[in-house]
Amino acid sequence: MTKNLTLYENDPSVKLVTLKANGKAFCAGGDVISVSLINGAVMGGGAGLCMNTTFRIVTEKTVFAMPEASIGLYPDVGASYFLSRLPGYFGEYLGLTGTRLNGAEMAACGLATHFVPSKKLRLLENALQTVTTSDTSIIAAIIHKFTEIAHVKEDSPFRRYSYKALACFI
Repeated sequence: MTKNLTLYENDPSVKLVTLKANGKAFCAGGDVISVSLINGAVMGGGAGLCMNTTFRIVTEKTVFAMPEASIGLYPDVGASYFLSRLPGYFGEYLGLTGTRLNGAEMAACGLATHFVPSKKLRLLENALQTVTTSDTSIIAAIIHKFTEIAHVKEDSPFRRYSYKALACFI
C-alpha cells in the first residue's frame, strides 16, 4: 500500500484516493493478535512497544525498567497508559522511581500476561508458529501449556513497595 500511495502522491493527475476495507472491518492491525516474547531487558521505548501486545510473555531473564525516570524524565512511549493501569498505584511508583522488575514481578503486577521459563521459550515459539487462527482463546491455550507460576521473592520491589506505594498516592 505504501508503494501505491507514494506513486499517487507524486502523480498530479491523481485527485482522490479511496481506501476500502477487505472484509468486516477497516483496521490498522488491532484485530491481529500480537505476542511479545521478553527474554531480556525491556526498557523505555522497548517497553512501550511490547506492553501494548495481546500477550506479554516473560522469563526469569527478563528485566523491566523505565530508566528515564531515574534521571528525572517522565516515562514515555505509552508508559503513561500501561503504568496507570497497574493495581494500587504501583505503576505511578514505577514511573516516578524507575525501579527495575524481574519477570516474576512483572507477572505479579500485571505487566506480563504469562511467565514461561527461558528453557521452554523456543518450544513455545515453535508452537506459536503453527497457529492458523486469530482466536485469542486458542492462542492463550497454547501459551498456557508452557506457562509456570512465577515466584516473587520476599525482598522484591513489588512486595516491598506495592502497599507503601498505595499509601503515598491516597
